[in-house]
Order: sequence, then structure tokens, then C-alpha cells
Amino acid sequence: MERVGVDLSIVIPCYNRGEKLHKTLSTIIPFCSDRKIEIVLSDDSDDLVSGKILSDLGKSFPEVVLYSKNKDRLGYADNLIKGISLSCGKYLFFLLDEDSLVIDQFLDYIKGILSNGYKVVISDSNDDVRVKNSKIFKKIQNVEVVGELRHLSGMVVDRNLAHEAIINNNVIEAINKAPQYPQVPIGLYCASKFNIYKYIGPVYENGFDGVSGSNWTKVGLMPKYSTLSGRANQAESWLIMMNALANNTENNKAPFVFEIKKSLEEWLYILIEQGVVTTFDYETSFVFYRRSAINSFKWLVSNRALGKFLRYFFLDKYIK
Repeated sequence: MERVGVDLSIVIPCYNRGEKLHKTLSTIIPFCSDRKIEIVLSDDSDDLVSGKILSDLGKSFPEVVLYSKNKDRLGYADNLIKGISLSCGKYLFFLLDEDSLVIDQFLDYIKGILSNGYKVVISDSNDDVRVKNSKIFKKIQNVEVVGELRHLSGMVVDRNLAHEAIINNNVIEAINKAPQYPQVPIGLYCASKFNIYKYIGPVYENGFDGVSGSNWTKVGLMPKYSTLSGRANQAESWLIMMNALANNTENNKAPFVFEIKKSLEEWLYILIEQGVVTTFDYETSFVFYRRSAINSFKWLVSNRALGKFLRYFFLDKYIK
């Protein structure tokens, strides 16, 4: 049965971190009932002990915790989407099961969002913030949106907007191509309709333990060439999505779309310029540069930049 009157759903895609997550949630649950907050645990664990710990949380606090165990492995992106679908709150707050909350900042963060009616907001982690307790919301410039969406934890989205995003074909296509960063296509879609804000304050603490990549795919394996060529693939898939949005006649945020496309194209070129460090083998280098070369040529042709360059080089420069 769907909960009624919930202001916020804390959506957590879970994978084999039951013990750590239990410690995190034990600090959150006491604050939830009075503040109309629910916790949604979508469990993709294949560890029985971890699964039991999370299941017991759902049984012990049924008025706050919604626990759902996946029959088959979904992988990180689909597990997050399932959590979004299960949520009942007006807003969704995403948290990775490896991270924990800075509870006082978190409560101020949510209070500010509810009072201001923002649709999409991201936050800082405790590791990233230099000026503590500033507690201000800052509008993010369009060209900065992609870079700000890199980490899932701390992101808040209007529930209806999130549900709209996860059934959009362009968003789903982009997520399938880059399943380790589903929040970027979702965030880009949402930000194409509403301004996105950033809360300057340490809402969560990063607890990365180096193994989250095992949750990216259904079979629990990290994609091959996951670093450089993987990032090129991400940028490519998001460019495809932004092209589709740009061609949508109903879209009234064309300036946003084109600015984001520009930032994505620049990101591709930054990757090309960075090259490949010595820790990567030849095969990885070859795959990355081949993809980059193809993307670069496509960009030149699609933007008619190649013709402009040739005209300048052969006509303007040498024929005077």
C-alpha cells in the first residue's frame, strides 16, 4: 500500500553493504516519522547476511522503511530506477549505500528545499566542502550542470519529475549506454525543464570502499575499458540524448540544451587531450583513441566545422 502524506523518500539502491547501511540508517530513522520521511531500500544484494540485515530493518520499522528484495540481479541503474518507482514522497533524495549523512545539515537541506519549492537540487559531501555551515542554495549555470551531476548521493528531485524522466526513451537509452552514472541523464532531463540548484553545505559523507563497480552490471562485473573509453561512451550517449531533446519541438529550453551539448563536446576534447597515462595498456589506449577519433569526426561534420576549417585554410589563408 502506498504511503500517504510523505514529503521525502530517501531512495537507496543497495548492494551487499547491509552492516554499514544499518549503522547509517540507525542515525536517520529517529528523525523520520515526525518529518514525514520514508526510506526506500531496493536490495540487489547476493550476500545473504547483508540481505537479512536490510530485511530486518524493514520489519522493525515498517512505518518508515520500505524494503524490497529483487528476485534477480538488476544492476545499479535498474535498481535505482526500481527504487524511484517504489517511492511515495513529494521529493526523492538519493543516497548510495556506501555513504552516510551529516544529519543536521541534511535536515536543514530538506527544510530549505521544501520551503523554496525547488525541483532539482544537489549537495556537497563533507569531503568537498571547505566553508562549513554556509547553508545557502546557489543556482547552477547551464554549462556546469554535467560536472555537478557526477555523484548520486545528495541529489534531490521532485518525484513527478523523476518519474517522468525514467520513462523517457532518450533518458533510458543514455542510461543503458552508461549504467554507472544513471543520475546524469535523469538530472539532465530534469534540468532541461527547471533550474538546478546546489546546496553549499556538507549533507553526506563519502564512504567509497573501492568495490561499487561490482554493482554496475547484472552479472556483477565491471565493464571492460571502464575508465577512459567508458567516459567517452558516457559523453557520447548523453550527446545523443541532448540531440534528441534539441530536436523535440515541444522543448522550450533550447538554450539549455545547446549549452549542455557544448559542455559535453568540450568534455570529449578534454578527454582526448589528457591522453592515456602509463597505467593503461596498449589495447585500452587503442580503443579509447579510436572512439575519440570517430566522435571528433562526427562532431566536425555535424557542426559543419570541417568545411569552415578547410575554407579558411585553403582560401582565406593562401588565396589573397
